Amino acid sequence: MSAKKKRKSEYTDDNDDGDDDEVAVEKPRNWWAKSAARQRLLNDLLSGDLPLSAKELGPKAAWERYKNRPEFVSVMYDKFVTKLNDHRKQVQRDATGDGEVRPKNWWKDSAARQRLIDDLENGDLSLSEKEVSAAMAWDFYKTCPDFSNVAFEKFEGKLNDHRAQVAPQKGRSSLEMDALRHDRKLHPRVTHDSCGKSVWDLSRAKKLLRAYVEDKLATMTPAD
Repeated sequence: MSAKKKRKSEYTDDNDDGDDDEVAVEKPRNWWAKSAARQRLLNDLLSGDLPLSAKELGPKAAWERYKNRPEFVSVMYDKFVTKLNDHRKQVQRDATGDGEVRPKNWWKDSAARQRLIDDLENGDLSLSEKEVSAAMAWDFYKTCPDFSNVAFEKFEGKLNDHRAQVAPQKGRSSLEMDALRHDRKLHPRVTHDSCGKSVWDLSRAKKLLRAYVEDKLATMTPAD
């Protein structure tokens, strides 16, 4: 048998028992991406049948569970451990809960992200981890439709990120509002001009005109 055929890591028969009488077939370079073994691991991780934490079920124990299943008969132990670790990280990051894995940057345009940022900016969710921990916040958000397909690990990481993002912005906004209040105290807004007439921006007439225009716009057609 040639040296090439003896490179067992490339064989489909990765669980070979040492019998060299069988001729193994070399796998395509990216065979794992379309393999049934990969899909089985992802499905089990997403459904919870396979724990995301290695502390709950280590790679050796997981291998004992999977090695004799049809999808894994041609997978080597080293390959299994590597891919198990990779997919655990992947699912913790990007689990959708429906058996699929989201695109890499799905969080950026998600309703969950916008909800977190809005609540942090509005003060509905505390910026302080000491006041409201990720676990406490999760007890509420996990019941919201926007978060139905978000894993806790993803939520916790993004909550920390967005708290760090929003805190400086709110700090600047607070300083700006304090400065504006101080300025208004020293220089109150003028309500009448030098002729004694009301300033347009503060007049009732402006409010009436705005209401009239908005009402007309709401009932106008393209032909108008």
